[in-house]
Amino acid sequence: MGFKISLGNVSKSEELGDWYLDYSSMTDLVQSGYYGILDKFGIPIVDYDKLFKKNMWYIRKYKNNKFGMHYTPITIAQYAFGLLYEYNRDGDEKKLNLFKKCADWFVENVKDEGNYGVWEHTWIEPVYNIEPPWFSAMTQGEAISLLLRAYQIFYDSEYLSNAEKALNSFKETNIIYNDENKNIWCEENPTDPPNHILNGFIFAFFGLFDFYRMKKDKVSFSLWNEGIKTLEKNLYLYDSGYWSRYDLLFRRITSETYHNIHICQLKVLYNLTRLKVFYNFYKRWENYKKSRICYLKRKINGRIYNRIISKYFNKYYYN
Repeated sequence: MGFKISLGNVSKSEELGDWYLDYSSMTDLVQSGYYGILDKFGIPIVDYDKLFKKNMWYIRKYKNNKFGMHYTPITIAQYAFGLLYEYNRDGDEKKLNLFKKCADWFVENVKDEGNYGVWEHTWIEPVYNIEPPWFSAMTQGEAISLLLRAYQIFYDSEYLSNAEKALNSFKETNIIYNDENKNIWCEENPTDPPNHILNGFIFAFFGLFDFYRMKKDKVSFSLWNEGIKTLEKNLYLYDSGYWSRYDLLFRRITSETYHNIHICQLKVLYNLTRLKVFYNFYKRWENYKKSRICYLKRKINGRIYNRIISKYFNKYYYN
């Protein structure tokens, strides 16, 4: 069982429908126990010790289980997107009910700060050395996307009001970074210096665009436009010449899964904006996948990175 991704519903319509990417394979992964367990309502709880041990292969001497099990907003939102995609094709009411429970989780677990609301991350983020609690632009954007879709299906004003508070968080917290060149970056994992994770940036902006689509809101549209300008000017920095980069702090070469996510995200952005920069890079990155030389370079440089980055994990894994 693997994670497969393709385009979903790429639309500018006020009626949101499916999310921009087909995340239906996420439902199988969650329900298989890949991420951890499901609570009594069917909401996933991520076992980070298990997940990090499985996926952070550059940690060679794993000793201590220190991360624990946590509700993870991004996992819950993407699970919900997968459920909705499947429901819209097979009409299984159980999937719609689970989708609603995921949306309800966001309503019940928001940290309400009055003018804005956030969903806290309660575990140590080891790659970028972030202590809990911390916030994420990707979480806030995906929460908006999920809550607005739930509102259009169930007409519960709680979904809309929490989506509005999530939008306000882009102005009230540290999830947006403004650089010296007047670029604005949505930070999946806010750090100092900033890391500019590409997939998280784009997922966050999907939520802003959803808010504009549904509400014709000037604030969300302004943030969307500024973010598109930032990507348009800086997307080349994520191109290694043979594969895409995950971030700009460590300049990590992505896994094949994240490379595919980048390609699909750029296809969405091209379809929404018709800007050639997005077309050119998604075609280039597709071509990298077809090249044996590019594939080998990715494997070799990935190993080099693994040796370098492993030192950042030692404080969390060794007594």
